[in-house]
Parts: sequence; C-alpha cells; structure tokens
Amino acid sequence: MIRSIAATVLTVALLYGCADKQVAIQYQPDPAPQPLPAANALTIFDFSDARGIEGDHDIFRVGGIYIGVWTRLVKVMTETPWPRALSRALASGFTARGVPTTLAYRPLPSGIVPIATPFALTGDITNFSTEFRFATSAHISGVIRLIDPEGRILVERRLSERQTAGVGADAPTSEAALQNTLNRALAAFVSKVVTDPELISFLTRP
Repeated sequence: MIRSIAATVLTVALLYGCADKQVAIQYQPDPAPQPLPAANALTIFDFSDARGIEGDHDIFRVGGIYIGVWTRLVKVMTETPWPRALSRALASGFTARGVPTTLAYRPLPSGIVPIATPFALTGDITNFSTEFRFATSAHISGVIRLIDPEGRILVERRLSERQTAGVGADAPTSEAALQNTLNRALAAFVSKVVTDPELISFLTRP
C-alpha cells in the first residue's frame, strides 16, 4: 500500500515538473474561550525560526512532499513569511479574548529592549510545516516566552500541535489538503497559547 502511494506521488510530481506547492496561512479565532476581564496589554514579537535544516533557513517554506522519510520531491511555500502569519494569528487570538495587543512586526532583539506594554510574547519555533510523507500532516511546535519590560522571563512553555488530514475530496498531496491541515494545526496551537493558565494569570493580574 505504501509503495503504491509513493509511486502515485512520484508519478504526479514528475508530470507536474516537481513544481512547488503554494498554500495560504489563515486563522480564525476560536469563539469558545471567554473574554478576559481587565486584561493587561501585550506586545507580540515575531518568533525566531529554530527549525534548522528542516526549513531550509527560509521563512517562506512551510513543508514538502516526500517519498519515504527523507527524499523530498516538492517544497510547500507560502507568500507570507510564517513568523509574521503566526504573530498575526496570536494577536487575533488574544484580541478575541479581550487582551489589548500590539504587533512589533520584528523579532525581539537581544539585550534590553523598551517595551511599551506591561508584557511581551516571544519565542522560538522548532516545527512549522505541512507535509506528505506516508500521509498528509502538519506540525507546529516551539517555546513561548512571556517577558516583562525589563526582559525577565515570566513564563516559558514548550507547546506542540499535530494534525492529520481528514478523509475528504482533496487529494492528499493537493494544495488544499496541505493548506487545510496546516491551518488546523495553527488554530489549535494558538488556542493552546491564548488559554495557557500560567500565561493568563499574568495577563489578568491587577
């Protein structure tokens, strides 16, 4: 069965000249979490790309199509750099919970950096991908950090979210399947961040 799937993927890739796949990173806030009363303001910095060789050191690459485990045939790309898309998704998630949120539109520089809000969110992402190996799946993981204006780390949490493509009309290597799976992983990852109990306890302190 696996050989049959691999042969099919290889045939399709050859027919289409191994062209890169293009996906759009999209996020809609989860309406389930309740708004937070009198939440403190938050600045969100772009997260660092700590994916290593998996991401080709390219913030526009978000996955691939593989034969087996390591043989990549096609890259999955996005028009929006994923750190910027993640920042926007986190900002939307926190805003939906009533947290006044500012986007820094840049990574957090080293050293003491003036922050105009009581708290800032930053971190490192070790996985941000959607891919087909033996099935279509997406994985987003990394470390989130809540810091104060003096740069002290108040919360440091490692989070991970995996999603697999459901059974449907989309072919497993189609742009639609890759995109939908990635966006479901993003929504679940953001939900974990904006509902983290320790992080929320700081944001709602008087």
